[in-house]
Amino acid sequence: MKFIGRLLIACVILIHGCDGRKEHPKASEKVAFRKNQIILRLETNEKVDTPLKIQALLNVKNIGIDKTQVLTSSYLKNNRYQTMVKVTFEDKKFDAVKKQLDRQTIVKDTIQNRIYTVNPFDMEENTDDNNPREVAVEFEASHHKLIHTERALAFSRGEGVVVAVTDTGVDYKHKDLAKNIWHNTSESRTANSLDLCNNDIDEDRNGKVDDCLGWDFANNDKDPAPRHGGEYHGTHVAGIVASTENSEGSVGVAPDSRIMSIKFYGGNVWTSTTLLQSYVYAVDSGAKIINTSFNIDLFAEDKIYLSALEYAHDHDVIVVNSAGNKSKYNPARAELSRVLFVANTGVAVDNGEEDVKVKSSNFGYGIDISAPGYQINSTVVDDSYKLATGTSMSAPVIAGALALIWSQHPEWSKEQVVSRLVSTTDDVSDVNSDFIKPMLGSGRVNLEWAVSGVKQKPISIRGFASEIKTVADFFTLHVKGLVDWTTLNDDTIELYMLDEELSADDTGFEDLIKKSARKIPLSIADREKLSYGSNRIKATSVLGNFDPGRYLLKVNASLRDPFSSPLDGNGDGISNENDNFYKIIDVVYKDHFGPVLNSIELVSSELVTPTNPEIQYRLEVEDDFSGFGKIYLE
Repeated sequence: MKFIGRLLIACVILIHGCDGRKEHPKASEKVAFRKNQIILRLETNEKVDTPLKIQALLNVKNIGIDKTQVLTSSYLKNNRYQTMVKVTFEDKKFDAVKKQLDRQTIVKDTIQNRIYTVNPFDMEENTDDNNPREVAVEFEASHHKLIHTERALAFSRGEGVVVAVTDTGVDYKHKDLAKNIWHNTSESRTANSLDLCNNDIDEDRNGKVDDCLGWDFANNDKDPAPRHGGEYHGTHVAGIVASTENSEGSVGVAPDSRIMSIKFYGGNVWTSTTLLQSYVYAVDSGAKIINTSFNIDLFAEDKIYLSALEYAHDHDVIVVNSAGNKSKYNPARAELSRVLFVANTGVAVDNGEEDVKVKSSNFGYGIDISAPGYQINSTVVDDSYKLATGTSMSAPVIAGALALIWSQHPEWSKEQVVSRLVSTTDDVSDVNSDFIKPMLGSGRVNLEWAVSGVKQKPISIRGFASEIKTVADFFTLHVKGLVDWTTLNDDTIELYMLDEELSADDTGFEDLIKKSARKIPLSIADREKLSYGSNRIKATSVLGNFDPGRYLLKVNASLRDPFSSPLDGNGDGISNENDNFYKIIDVVYKDHFGPVLNSIELVSSELVTPTNPEIQYRLEVEDDFSGFGKIYLE
């Protein structure tokens, strides 16, 4: 890795084992698989939702499959019905079964069911309030004051919107949550009556008997509540979304929304299908938003989890996820476009700095938005409350914000809801470093702006996420706001190689294009992955690596947002049909010599303790090659 200019690099060396905690495995590490199961992605011409019909279509009578389970209901996509199915068989038959299933024409993919043995919370580990102090009640809390929650509730309170909390379960009896817990009326007949919840009959025929209050996928039973006080994480998250306004404890961002409790983690062992079935249950049961305040870096390459995201996306459901608490630049999850990622920014409490990235929060070009997640007071088990810090706390702030917008505009698509959210944020650039500021998403959420009559800002080009270089055949543009990706095609972004003697000071950009000797043909990469969680456009040169020279980049104003407003090319906050984005770039050969290390400075204490397990160094590096401004090393 090489660096340009004089850089300050925070190199974090983690010292493990000093306090007995187990370090989380990285996403690239090998994981175990169920040896007696295969998950199938099927595409059929007819809708099939029963194991018998699927077995008949697969023609699997002679290959030793013991059981077939439908994981997702069939739905029409690209003129074919999509279904996910789990087949079970004897361990020793895995290779033979997979080989024969791969030959079936309706089988588009055969996937192994992964086994995970990790606690993936996205909350700082030392969040206990060891020094009890007076805690602000409800709207007096610092994060509510910062994001203008109370003023926003004059416009919307989240009525009619269900937020699924996929977590460690929710204490649905908590005095600050009981009123806002989702009830499965298809199973219990009424929202307030649980008279049919103990009759051992599956009234709604969804395969979950007596699931009146959600489902526990960790233990496969009807009670999605925490089993002990240590499982408070999901209840804390739920309270940030929808604590009742009752003049005590905490209040949620959307205090009239409903919380669907889905317990998908309750120990150290879980599988890919646990994740898939949790999301499918949320979607099929009517949730519009799914909040997952867990470390999904582990699942970034898991095809079954990606199928869960696709299922939610195809059913117009928004998935919100925490950015993570490892101070990482572009964590693995940031490449997932069908998720809205939330970074943690500070509040004015306990010497915290408003809107400054909290030290532990991950960041990067894939982050979509920021929200306060520092020392947030919220509900925990047994009618109690607790202060906690982490991107786990930031994510439900955004889930609640989405509920406010969707409640106010139930006719909007998920893209329009997200567009409204990310285009009405507060700019936090001035309080964050030059390196960090473009990597905290569109800004910090402002609830009042999101639901009031404040004019929506048009989309704009923020700059490069990866620049045009002689050692690459692509570049990546960073977009501010949400694009209607159906308006993006290979002609939207144009690149011209200019005669170097031409100057933009002497003539207009369009005149330069007319005088240009050469247009570089481009194609848009990964177009099928672009979604409500995408803020980057990757353009690839059809001719290969870029030659040195002077280039003119043009992005056409035909690029629009989900409300059909065109691009704001010059970044003045006003857009029109001719407001194209232009930029002249000089691409030159650079050397390939290593960077020069000028100095090393110890930043933190050398003393490693259970509460301070890190040693930090600042390295001053000099180099002239790469476009990186800073890089964080672990």
